[in-house]
Amino acid sequence: MDISDFADVADSDDQLEELVHDLLDAAADILVDVDLPRTQVSELQGTGGEAKHVRIERPSLGPVVRDVEWLDDVDEAIDFADHLSEEYDYSIDQHYLTNLFKDSFGRAGQHLDSYQEQEDRITKNIIADVHDQGKAELIAPLEGLDIETDRVRIRDGVEVRDYEDGVVLGEDSLPLMSDTFGGRHRVYNDSYLRIEFTENDLLAKVPMQAINLYTLAISLSLGGLVRDLRTYISPVTYSMHKWGRKMSSGQPTGFGVEITEKNGPQIQATLDLLEPYFELSSEPYETPYAAFYNFSGPGNLAISHYGRAINTWSIPDNTVTFTILGLESLFIQHTAGETPSRDVPRYAGFLIGNAVDMFDPITVADYISSGYELRNQWAHGGKPDREPSELEAWLWAILRAAIYVFYWLDTYTSLLDQGLPLDDALIDGETRESVKAELDTFDVTEYMEVEYLKTD
Repeated sequence: MDISDFADVADSDDQLEELVHDLLDAAADILVDVDLPRTQVSELQGTGGEAKHVRIERPSLGPVVRDVEWLDDVDEAIDFADHLSEEYDYSIDQHYLTNLFKDSFGRAGQHLDSYQEQEDRITKNIIADVHDQGKAELIAPLEGLDIETDRVRIRDGVEVRDYEDGVVLGEDSLPLMSDTFGGRHRVYNDSYLRIEFTENDLLAKVPMQAINLYTLAISLSLGGLVRDLRTYISPVTYSMHKWGRKMSSGQPTGFGVEITEKNGPQIQATLDLLEPYFELSSEPYETPYAAFYNFSGPGNLAISHYGRAINTWSIPDNTVTFTILGLESLFIQHTAGETPSRDVPRYAGFLIGNAVDMFDPITVADYISSGYELRNQWAHGGKPDREPSELEAWLWAILRAAIYVFYWLDTYTSLLDQGLPLDDALIDGETRESVKAELDTFDVTEYMEVEYLKTD
């Protein structure tokens, strides 16, 4: 996907092309001899496989452009606006022209003598806007996600990338930057997420919530805790706005993972599965695992508990407890009848053991039972074990698999409509075979990595 390719949006408009040419010529004549004020900014630049903030001083075209009353005093701008209104019922304002001129001439005015070669691209951008196909690009440095190659494609327009030398990822005004954690002295050395989106995308409406869908899908698929530290949103067309940026909260990364090319399709499948359940919320929660504010469906609480479990991986009494809570939120709330916690191990053993070829039902049940034993021991005064263990990794994988199974069942079957009949399945052969038959087409490896937990 080429974010600047709008060839399929609409037919060309010869008159519009002429009007754009005349508008840019007139604007360049006005701006070329003006002394541009200088501004200091902090650019996030890629260098040597990492990114850091670099302070620079440059000319600034924006203030000069905003000082001109284009739609009142410049005939070429008036003719351009009239054409968009008459032909497309599309209105523009001073802000639209400011975006257009900054793109045409450069934010520092560096293209005031070479803008002609950009006229075709600029016209296509305008055509996209008037057909409600405005586009923008999101860049989000990530924490907790190492990348093996230069880039991994997740879906059309969505990539995870390594930091390349000389690439400018975003820009901050210096007064907005802080010397504290997350400020201009921070170095980013994992990877970054690049997303192309249109004005009809959730990212255009609530970017600080919608990006959680992507970081959550990556985390759940790979088994870690991946967070976006900042977000830079740059308009590609001129109807799009430049949104604010999110700073890191300063909390430590829970558990880092690596992405390879083979993981791209798994993360895409995760996005496809979870996206229909993503909901906008008025709650100001911006972490991926405040999922019960952004998700519907059976796994919202389980996802939240999974995030908390990973985030406390070095404190096993916490991580095991959160994992057990996540499993209970699935197997107690979404099964038929009353399900006491003591039934969770055998229910999960049956369901996960039959849904995931690499998981043995007895092994799954035994690990969950061990988790309950430790949780109860700690709850009654036992000494917490602060050494990460094999049990944690197994419980995380079981919970991840359970989240996928429940969302898959809710999406593709009717088994959850009256509660999953696991009690009946364990004692009635016909019900058992019916549940197994529904799970025959489910393949957890389409969504997540489980090879490191293979059982013999």
